[in-house]
Amino acid sequence: MVLDLDLFRVDKGGDPEVIRSNEIKRFRGTKRVDLVLEADENWRKVTMVDGFDGERGSIVAGGRGYFLKGPLVFLEQAIINLALQMLDERGYTPLYTPFFMRKEVMRAVAQLSQFDEELYKVTGRRELIATTNHELQANENEEEEKYLIATSEQPIAAFHQDEWLPIDQLPIKYAGISTCFRQEVGSHGRDTRGIFRVHQFEKVEQFCITSPHDNLSWEMFDHMICNAEAFHQALKLPYRVVSIVSGELNNAASMKYDLEGWFPGSGAFRELVSCSNCLDYQSRRLAIRFGQTKKMNKSVEYVHMLNATMCATTRVICAILENYQTEHGIIVPDVLKSFMPKKYQKFIPFKGHEDKIPVSIDDVPETIHNSSNTKFHDETSFNELNAKISNLTGATESGLVSAISQISEVQKRIEDTLNTLSLVTTNNHVEKDVRDKKCAVVHPVEDSVEDKNDLEVENKDTIDNESVSLQSTTPEPTDSKKKRKKKPKKKQSD
Repeated sequence: MVLDLDLFRVDKGGDPEVIRSNEIKRFRGTKRVDLVLEADENWRKVTMVDGFDGERGSIVAGGRGYFLKGPLVFLEQAIINLALQMLDERGYTPLYTPFFMRKEVMRAVAQLSQFDEELYKVTGRRELIATTNHELQANENEEEEKYLIATSEQPIAAFHQDEWLPIDQLPIKYAGISTCFRQEVGSHGRDTRGIFRVHQFEKVEQFCITSPHDNLSWEMFDHMICNAEAFHQALKLPYRVVSIVSGELNNAASMKYDLEGWFPGSGAFRELVSCSNCLDYQSRRLAIRFGQTKKMNKSVEYVHMLNATMCATTRVICAILENYQTEHGIIVPDVLKSFMPKKYQKFIPFKGHEDKIPVSIDDVPETIHNSSNTKFHDETSFNELNAKISNLTGATESGLVSAISQISEVQKRIEDTLNTLSLVTTNNHVEKDVRDKKCAVVHPVEDSVEDKNDLEVENKDTIDNESVSLQSTTPEPTDSKKKRKKKPKKKQSD
């Protein structure tokens, strides 16, 4: 039987909530590096901290090859450790996956376009291999084709191939960790400098298997994107969550959310996380069935499978380099300090700036939002202005002149701050109401009072008075079952 590869498109019975254009679902703002200095792009910073050698990497490995070294090696390991720790606290089982997959197995989990544009193929002499019925076959005269994995999602999806999963074993939650290999054929000419888009990188992946009933996979979808948000909130990185238009979805995904981080150096949001609910698309191809056996069910049902990035290390490093930069180096985020060696526990200096006193991120003025005129204000200057106005009562004429002069100076400082804090966003359609589901952060980040307020940003220059809702750190989840209508089961033979 040949499966319809477009089974989950909207016009084929896919999720009706997949919209016709990208929609911004949530926005999370934090302190702005722009207050410290004119932001620089991450590809410059990797060399300034002496943590990257692309020239030697290209000689050894070809285009986009690189050596990560020194402080960035420690930073990468700290990011991985934080991600694994957070997922472990949420009940995920760590799974270190193979880097190679047999062609017939990869064909079941990968899209046809991936074979052409993404996957690396390797060949070798065929050895003893396990067949689907677990017998051993040997043919030393044949060459065997294997593929390097592009994400740990691929081998984890096949982990339970040809198995029955009873309801008492579900949900199953894996924290996959692996090196990922991608050709990036379709990205020729983009991000050729630095480590944002490379052929090899480390990634921690969420992979979950749920019952096909009671919208449990959609509840898991909510929790998985929220786990990714909690990770980036812990790092205090600005981000937004975007629902991806149906035309950009691959064959497997019924719905996909991207988490895009803010990069002040390039003045843009860029993808850090992808979260997809594939329903039973993958499980049908891999024969991963729901229940005990076919005899105990009237018809064969298949489990639902979901995947979401927790962190792709090189991209998270880039986001940290841009958002935590100072004129003398990079401040290490608080949550990573316990994973860093002593000499890099608080600060990673630029080359030639090792003797400079690090600037604390706490020295960066906190930004708050005044909803009456939809502009950012420097809280310190604003309070100072109010204090000076209060002191005018009973003042002499000469005192009034002096106070007015001082107030003018404070007003100028506020205007300068407003100009610095203008936030660049895309001109995508912005949804005014947040999706019915909201994140429940199991371990909320310790933020300031201002960070926990519900904020609302308006950028008149770029999105024509459309607003972006800034959500609090720990919004309460809503019941996904009430918001989603159950879809009728698709009739399909085993």
